[in-house]
Amino acid sequence: MRMTDIPPVSRRAVLKHGAVALALATGGRALGRARAQQRHPLLTTDFESPSRYADPDERLDDFEDVDAWSEDEGSLSADTNEVYRGSQSARLSTPANSDADALAISREFDELDLSDRDLSLALRLGDPDTEQLVVEVEDDEGDYVEMNRRTISPTYGWFRIDLGVTDETGDPDLSSVEEIRIRFNRDSDDPMLVWLDDLGTTPRVDGGRVVLTFDDGGITQYTRALPVLESFGFPAVTCVNTGRADRDDYLGESEMREMRAAGWEIGSHTVDHRDLPELSNDEARRQVADAKQWLLDRGFEVGSAIFTYPWSGTSPRIRSIVSDHHYLAFTDGSMPHGARLTGPLTVGRVFGENRDRVETTLDLAEKYGQTVVLAYHQVGAGGWISESAFRETMNGIAERGLDVIKPSTLLTELLDPPVTEIEPLSVPRVVARDGDIELADVQRAVHWNEQDAYVPRTNGEKMDDETLAEILEMWENGR
Repeated sequence: MRMTDIPPVSRRAVLKHGAVALALATGGRALGRARAQQRHPLLTTDFESPSRYADPDERLDDFEDVDAWSEDEGSLSADTNEVYRGSQSARLSTPANSDADALAISREFDELDLSDRDLSLALRLGDPDTEQLVVEVEDDEGDYVEMNRRTISPTYGWFRIDLGVTDETGDPDLSSVEEIRIRFNRDSDDPMLVWLDDLGTTPRVDGGRVVLTFDDGGITQYTRALPVLESFGFPAVTCVNTGRADRDDYLGESEMREMRAAGWEIGSHTVDHRDLPELSNDEARRQVADAKQWLLDRGFEVGSAIFTYPWSGTSPRIRSIVSDHHYLAFTDGSMPHGARLTGPLTVGRVFGENRDRVETTLDLAEKYGQTVVLAYHQVGAGGWISESAFRETMNGIAERGLDVIKPSTLLTELLDPPVTEIEPLSVPRVVARDGDIELADVQRAVHWNEQDAYVPRTNGEKMDDETLAEILEMWENGR
């Protein structure tokens, strides 16, 4: 049916009789679509963020020639069977009976300028069960920065680490880098096995940034953390287990809405806080997809793009599932990173109760243009951190003049190209889609208005009578 074939029906009639008037005008042919359950357009992602952003802006070393690296401790060899990119990777290993205290390699450079660059690296751990990465970047005077990523597990498989400075010795001049060292300290007699690939850089963004994240949706995030953050004007994200919503000691929908109004985003931490790598594909996908659907059904659309792994449990299989529904995902690692992410589903965080680490990374954030993502759970008596300690950290952020940004800002402003798909739209723009108001769009608008429902892509904005009148007027003028 063309618009010119529709019998006349006034906006007044639609407002007074709602969808019934439209049903009479069209013989009821399209009304079913208006009342049908709409599949939310943001339930699945438009692209896989790890694939889109995996390429560093410049490559320092693709490890196609491992002879450029010195074998400092342990054994270094080329491996053509275990590869992240290209034809081979660097294989670092020690046997079980080795006297080596670490796996360590190094490479010299001729006045390499990294003063405006951030580093990233692809890595896979084979053994032992957990390990730490240390990267040192040394200038021609022997001063250096250290980048320490903790808690790496073999279950991670190949993944990209966006490196950030966690300590410095002397006053490093990164415009004149002479050597890069990569090391894994040996903490037991177990054999060690690691593969490295694709060492690259991305442009540095001036200024230090902080992202405040909260896991599990505990009620103290509302009763304790929210008032503190409001006093500083800081935004945050709480990633909730939707199966716990409205239970005692957990956030309910009303608290989440109040927090969003105060500048928080509401993200996902799965339905039931299950360790995802231990689940089947079907159950893991249910945990991820159902939690996001819960958020979307309640209008928490921008935050629903953000995910944190329960127990920091991730693997290539799990990240494939997560990438179908989320653009950004946090794990642990106790490391900051630069502005441009190459591993958006393996973003490291510094746990807030580790206050020495927090203070050090905050001190270095401005100097090296870094983003420090802080992770919190419960705040206050019986929580992971006391309210006074939490307030002291927030005060330290304010005194340093660091920008506290929403996690969605990492996607919409700092990535290149930006993730525009999560930006909220006005209700008329959503209903009009491409700017043209068709009858089916009016029916959808009437339906949402009658149901007092949230409109897809509006981040919780409801359809009210005034907005409906605006849409109907646009429709009449278009006819």
